[in-house]
Amino acid sequence: MSEEHTEQEHFQPIPSPFDVRIQEADLYITHGLYDEAASAYQNLLEDIKNGDLDSKEKNRLILLVQEKLNKAIDKSTSGEIESPVPPAQPESEEVDPARFFNEGLALKDVDLFEEAIAEFERAVKMGHDKFECYEQIVECALALEKNEQALEFVEKILELEEIDEQERDKAKLRAAEIADRAGDYQRSFEYYSELWLKDPEAYGEVKERLDDIKEKLKKEHMDRLKQFIELGDIVECRVLLEILAKELDATKEELSPYCEKLGFPVSDIFLDIVPVDGKVDTLAGDAHKRDTSSERKKTSVQVVKELGLPDVERPGTRPAPRASSKGFDISDPSLIGTKLNTIEQDLLPPLLRKQSAGEYTVVRGVGEGNTCLALEVKESGSGRTFIAQGLVAASGKIANNVEFYVKWATVISNMNCKQVAKIHDVAILDKRPFLIMEHLGPSLDKVLEENDALPVEMVLEISHNLLKGIAYCHTHLGLDGERHKVYHLDLRPSRILWDPRRKGRQKVINQGLLTLLAGDIDSSLCYGIFDCPHHLLAYKAPEQFQPELLLKLHRPPVCTDIYAIGVVMYEMLTGCTPFVGPTYDDYMTQHLTRYPIPPKVLVSTIPEDLDAIVLKCLRKKPMERWRSVTELELALEKVKI
Repeated sequence: MSEEHTEQEHFQPIPSPFDVRIQEADLYITHGLYDEAASAYQNLLEDIKNGDLDSKEKNRLILLVQEKLNKAIDKSTSGEIESPVPPAQPESEEVDPARFFNEGLALKDVDLFEEAIAEFERAVKMGHDKFECYEQIVECALALEKNEQALEFVEKILELEEIDEQERDKAKLRAAEIADRAGDYQRSFEYYSELWLKDPEAYGEVKERLDDIKEKLKKEHMDRLKQFIELGDIVECRVLLEILAKELDATKEELSPYCEKLGFPVSDIFLDIVPVDGKVDTLAGDAHKRDTSSERKKTSVQVVKELGLPDVERPGTRPAPRASSKGFDISDPSLIGTKLNTIEQDLLPPLLRKQSAGEYTVVRGVGEGNTCLALEVKESGSGRTFIAQGLVAASGKIANNVEFYVKWATVISNMNCKQVAKIHDVAILDKRPFLIMEHLGPSLDKVLEENDALPVEMVLEISHNLLKGIAYCHTHLGLDGERHKVYHLDLRPSRILWDPRRKGRQKVINQGLLTLLAGDIDSSLCYGIFDCPHHLLAYKAPEQFQPELLLKLHRPPVCTDIYAIGVVMYEMLTGCTPFVGPTYDDYMTQHLTRYPIPPKVLVSTIPEDLDAIVLKCLRKKPMERWRSVTELELALEKVKI
């Protein structure tokens, strides 16, 4: 591949000063302030038109802002605002949530749908059955022709854990129909696809509608592609081309003229699509036999180099040396032999309080990374060994904050899962707090350090343990009896450790730490990413470089952990991460714009269905990945070796 082509692939448009104002206007949309958003976009349009800008840049901004303005006006004029929240009941008053639900039904019967929605929402807040209330709100919203609001509550039904599979499929079908009616063909396509792929016979009637929606989406994307080619936005064009090829069955003949205009071969777009008899069936999702044309007869090294991945000599080469596995791999060896003591009992989380305080002697250093320091310690009296884990100075002033460690300990001590590391105590060494955790074996990082790739059977076994641990974190009933949701957001091989007491079991560590450090779940997406060592950027998801990719969807970052799981699985299967690079910008460009080489291209013995599973984890758009870790685990169980 030519040097010119490589530079074009790395090209990323320089943001205009107006982009900041666009983001500020987007915040109004996030908070449902559509009139304010429309006014902000209108002012932006005037300033852009009068601004001294390059013609292509001006056209790009006008196209972008006009599209946002139209959406804001549509939402404002359709009245899609939150239903009014009635005054709160006095705390002393006994309130029966069924009363609100019944009042909602009565209002619905006389066509007072807005008022009915308000009552159903009150019923939910007071503890009435969410499924019943959401069903009624959907019907009221449809009667008001508020399709977006109806779709929002159908999707809330889909998030309920208590509904059975039949009700879930019924809700997906309804969501597909409402999205179609609202003109949201992308979401309609996704829901119809899920149902048809699950049971083509039961949902045979969906296929015709699915094909019709696919054609509409294809036309929309083709029109947008032409616009962005005119504007010279190579990054956006490449994203659109990959969607057209991988999801909407566009052929090489259809896309070739556009690729020629952009300066790269159409085969780059079709790299991980494998045709059968000249026809691509992306909807069926089947793994197919590979094309034997000369275009496909390339070694994995050639494929790697043609994609412009720097510093990769051969598959299995890692982007940076890993930390040594020897002891005393810490910056302060003088810690050896010092003692830690349990913090005051009344400060400890209730689940960790004991009759007597513990004392621990540092035996050796285990390791020191970008975030944490790990020491092996022995408990006085019992003689048991544990790992003392504390934050390094690079984490900021929080490293010596006892209150922070208590919060961290509370999150972990509340968990009871065989695939999640357990915590024993919180101790302090010369005003420096540490979590005292169970002593586990080597990390997956150390195992990969000694192997180019792991056997498929071993990868599946490790993946199942990893998925069970992460699925538990994402939604679990804590030991306090409350339902909790904890996201990792910093998953990588060094966070997965072997359980020495149970052969073949691995455990996850440091779950929830990033959220605690960041202060809230939204900020945790990109927390510390600018200071992150470059080789660790290989495990970050696209939305961690550009959080707006996920925040605009108002969805929890389940998909972010799924992306990291995909990177870890990819590395176990091939011996290298999907993307490597010397700089932050290089990693960001690859995560946001490039599709990885399919693992099977690098290691031919990988089952095709496993290859497809990993690639779905690594989709650029968060909502195109597996919807949950459980769904991913079920797919893995069907892999045939």
